[in-house]
Amino acid sequence: MNWFYAKDGQQAGPVDDVEFERLVREGAIQPATLVWREGMEKWEPLANVAPTLRPFSSAPVANASDAPNRIVCAECGKLFSAEETVQIGAATICAACKPGYVQKLREGAVRFTPASAVTGMRYAGFWIRAGARVIDEVIMTILTLPFSFIFGFQFSFNPGTMPDLMKILAQQGIIMLLGIFARMLYAWLFVGRYAATPGKLLVGIRIVTAEGQRISYGRSFGRFWADIVSQFTCYIGYILAAFDDEKRTLHDRICNTRVVYK
Repeated sequence: MNWFYAKDGQQAGPVDDVEFERLVREGAIQPATLVWREGMEKWEPLANVAPTLRPFSSAPVANASDAPNRIVCAECGKLFSAEETVQIGAATICAACKPGYVQKLREGAVRFTPASAVTGMRYAGFWIRAGARVIDEVIMTILTLPFSFIFGFQFSFNPGTMPDLMKILAQQGIIMLLGIFARMLYAWLFVGRYAATPGKLLVGIRIVTAEGQRISYGRSFGRFWADIVSQFTCYIGYILAAFDDEKRTLHDRICNTRVVYK
């Protein structure tokens, strides 16, 4: 049976049982190293999968029982909680190793590997996302046009005592607020439920976390308002996706999300 194991924050393998055992005995694979083979639901430390298989003269792994809830630092190989680590591309680095690892990246001593090299995610580029945005705008225009017409009609025939300018401003303000509310519901509910707006569903892309997991309703709600921040930058926040390795816009960076192909 073939084995895979984590090495320098990247997936290594496959290797057969004999080669895998040799790597363990020589210390290339430590008890804290994440491993996986067919039949396993998820990657787990070697200490959990094969507790009797250890490198020569290896000391017992501290906190081995906590390994499923821990993350292996790609630099020092020790176990840490998620709050004690930071994701740099495909590598998960602990706080203590971060300065040295970043320096190695600057000096070219280690190669930066995008997270997609390990997770297998294919990031959606600028143009397909722009196409999805156009589809969503058409849908939203169709949905909100009747309400805009009704409110405009009502103000026209019920001017009250407000001066014409005040009437127009009030009308436009109410229509704008209703439009924002409708767009918020549209993005929040669809992304929270389906991980994509109808436009993204039609072109085959979805919104996920940096680890490729489905985003929550809370993050979906926050992402809508972060999207408005991207608009306030004269749309430069959107253009960033064309120059980013992981195709992230400004609101993707704020909410730590990615847009990927299904």
